[in-house]
Amino acid sequence: MSQNPSARTIRESLLGVSRTTTVDPVAVEALRADIIARVEEMRRAIDRAFEFSAKGLVSEAASVVTDFPDLAQEADALVELANNDPQVSASWNVVVGSAMRGDQLPRREEIDRLAGIAMRADELRPQLDALRLSAMRREPLLARMRILRKLRAEDSRNRMWLDQIEALENEWLRSMAELRNRAATREELDEALVALETHEWVASVPRGLRDELFAKVKPLRAVEAGARYQQLAEEIHAAASRMDRGDILRLEGEWAAVHQETGRMPSEELTQLVAPAFAWLTRVEQEEAEQRAFEGEVERLEVLLNERRGVAEIEAQVAALRDVGRAAPDGLIERALQFVDAERERVRRRHRLVLAGSVLGAFVLVVVGAIALSLHAAQREREALVKSLRDAVAAKDAARLRPLVEEIRASVGEPGTELSSALVEADAVLAARANRTAEIQTLVANAERELAANPSRARLAALKQALAAALADAEDTEKPAVQRVDTQRAAALDALDAAATELATKMLAEVDRALLTWPLPDAWRDAEILDASRWTNYIAALETMQRQLDEATSRADGHEASVSRIDIKRNAVGQRMTEAKSRSDALRVAERDLSEDKLLAPVTSEKQFIERVESALKSHGPVLVRRAQLNAFEQALACQDAYRAMDAWRVEVRPKLAAALGPMLSDRPSPEVAARAVGEIRTFVDANPAAPMRETLTRLADALDPNAGALLWSPQRVEVGLATERLAGIEEVPVKDGRRFYRRPPTTPGAPAAQKDAVKRALKDISDLSLDPEKLSSILAVPAVDITGKPFPNPISLAWGRAESSLATGQSHQVLPIMLLLFTDIVNAKSCDPLLQFRSLRDAAGILVQSEHASGKLRDALEAWQTRCRSEAANALIADWVAAGYDPETVNWRKARTEASNAIASFPDVAAMRADVERESRRLGDALSALVPVGVLAPKSESGPRVARVSGASEDLFVLARSAATWSVMPITVERGQATKVPDGTPAGPVLIYRRNPS
Repeated sequence: MSQNPSARTIRESLLGVSRTTTVDPVAVEALRADIIARVEEMRRAIDRAFEFSAKGLVSEAASVVTDFPDLAQEADALVELANNDPQVSASWNVVVGSAMRGDQLPRREEIDRLAGIAMRADELRPQLDALRLSAMRREPLLARMRILRKLRAEDSRNRMWLDQIEALENEWLRSMAELRNRAATREELDEALVALETHEWVASVPRGLRDELFAKVKPLRAVEAGARYQQLAEEIHAAASRMDRGDILRLEGEWAAVHQETGRMPSEELTQLVAPAFAWLTRVEQEEAEQRAFEGEVERLEVLLNERRGVAEIEAQVAALRDVGRAAPDGLIERALQFVDAERERVRRRHRLVLAGSVLGAFVLVVVGAIALSLHAAQREREALVKSLRDAVAAKDAARLRPLVEEIRASVGEPGTELSSALVEADAVLAARANRTAEIQTLVANAERELAANPSRARLAALKQALAAALADAEDTEKPAVQRVDTQRAAALDALDAAATELATKMLAEVDRALLTWPLPDAWRDAEILDASRWTNYIAALETMQRQLDEATSRADGHEASVSRIDIKRNAVGQRMTEAKSRSDALRVAERDLSEDKLLAPVTSEKQFIERVESALKSHGPVLVRRAQLNAFEQALACQDAYRAMDAWRVEVRPKLAAALGPMLSDRPSPEVAARAVGEIRTFVDANPAAPMRETLTRLADALDPNAGALLWSPQRVEVGLATERLAGIEEVPVKDGRRFYRRPPTTPGAPAAQKDAVKRALKDISDLSLDPEKLSSILAVPAVDITGKPFPNPISLAWGRAESSLATGQSHQVLPIMLLLFTDIVNAKSCDPLLQFRSLRDAAGILVQSEHASGKLRDALEAWQTRCRSEAANALIADWVAAGYDPETVNWRKARTEASNAIASFPDVAAMRADVERESRRLGDALSALVPVGVLAPKSESGPRVARVSGASEDLFVLARSAATWSVMPITVERGQATKVPDGTPAGPVLIYRRNPS
């Protein structure tokens, strides 16, 4: 929230300034700064709101208005305060003055626009709240999408709604895509298919997703096809028994839909069961069509009667109705016949009246002799004749015109202008009628010739129209011929229909026989489905069937029933072909993606290889199943956690540890650095439970962490342990009879000569080892005359001193090699007293075991030797080897030396221990080394060794193999591109091949 003063606070401050007589310049300056800050803050908010609004982001603009409390009201109050408030105007000019530009204050139109933004946001608020609640309640995606579409419609300039719709649709599409890789139900697949076909998508629909889902749901539908056919057959039979045409029509559509959806034909038994119902439905439809045609003819007769058309035309229509053989409405035929009889009687009566009138007029002219009356009668007669002619001409009734014209020309000598004109029009009508009669006669003749030559269906349809038009125009005498030809046309059409039906039946039978040799691909064996040539032959066979059906459609010549039957079969074959091409293309892509060139292509990271295996599983799972390789690839993908751990160790963790612990990870740094290293190790181990180096890293962390429970001695502490035994810095002095005594020579330069005397600083017994060398006296038991040689360093003491010096400056990983070298030196010191050999060997072994540097087989061997010594060399353990050196030979010394010699002989093989230690060191070093992927091992095959493609040399290669519940790095042997030695536990699928990183 803003900390600048509001308009109300500014007004109160300005009023305070106006009331004071003495102006405080500091207060005025502070108030000016606050006012300018408030105005600038308001200007930034207004500009930002307008910027969002210009982009169509109404919600964001409203958020700016909301975040700035009452922005529109505050802006309005500030403008009012600066311009229209008389109480503060003087103070405003004094305080603000020229410190603020005039365009910094909000303008009236800007305030109105802010109010409009707020109102627009309020209009969108219900939808925004509904969207938020829908998301909080985790309602289905469609519910949220409907709300987003409403928001999109109301706030069309805001791209955000379209982006959210696209995001939801992408989530929806991902859930649909997951159906391809899991056991989805048919309802789920159907729902997804309906959505893909009907939903208007904003997001990009993955190519081939619908085809894959359809291919997956089709076998499920096919499994249900038999039950659905059985159920539909029972319903059709029941509907036919109650003659429910509507139900049969609906069930017929569902019957066809089952084949359309599943591609599976019903059994012959079910087909025969429903055939009578479908045949009855066809007959009913034909009956209705014939009834509609008859009703049309009846309606036409009624129209002719209502229009009082010509007698010949009505008689022809009556004859047509009688030929149909159906019962016409009561009284219609009788009314038509009565009309014909009445019309003919009227014509005869009119002719008699005309003749009687003429005789009577002549008689009146002769009797009366009135010329005027005779002229008047003649005029009336002409007018009547003209009217009759005009009426007949207007009706184009040639049957009425012909006798009337003949009668006028025979009875009227001088017709006059008007009658002559009417006669001309009548002659034109009669001539047209004669032409039409000739055309009808020509049409009838030509039609008879065409019908004799077996015309096509299109020509028969044209003849039907022409004959119908001719029948409508024909006179009574012409109609029988036209009707006869039309009957021949109908018979020819029936023959064509029968031929088309026979052709369709024959062709469909041939296609069905061909389809029997090619069952649906879902019924193929795995080897057949994986055979690309079989798919090619299958597609070729389907194309042949389609060509046959196309030819049959052409030869059916438009016969609707036959074409419809052929179309159903052609659609079924087309669907099979579409599916076959899709699956053939998918097989070709799978063969390409699962080929050695693709699968064994070089990789540069574990992520790339994991994506390759995941892509193979997701895209080509069915092919892998049929190849019996799905389990192998799943085994390969089971390594992904270990692969990711290898990548993280090589790229992220090991470089950090190498910087802290040295390249061999063996340095012991300061406590702070060690704590960070332990944290890195434990974080990596916790995050990567499948890491092959997990156990080794745990031991390393325990060694670095003093709180881990197993305390590993530092080299310096081991050095202290050796120094405690005081075996370094001892000289051996030879005495007569093969005896010896031990002394500590002076170590400081310029020591007195007396200190260098062989009998000085002598060790009389083992307790003298712990005394200060300066306090040692001369040996009393051996006179100087018995000394046979000069003092020389004891070999065991020399080896002991070297070990102490090496440990004083050594590192943790050097402790074990130094101690093993000490063991070797002690065992090989054959010239030394066996008691000294045994005691020094026992003490060194005890120090190594206590230091926790000995583990595994080495620790077990040393502890077993120590236990055996306690029981088999008890005298040697307590023997004073210092005194035994110069004392006369006694039985006790001989027994102790014998036990010591036997114990030394039973000491574990130092060379074998060193080899084991070196091997263990190498193994640990390998486990903590950085391995880089250099190739791929092909999936396991029964045909021979697994193929391996490796970049660079073929030596020192490794793979991940499962050992018990953990992953281990195991060596693999590759010779000439083939893996000749694959470790047990290696996944059967494609496997990454590693080589140590030379860096």
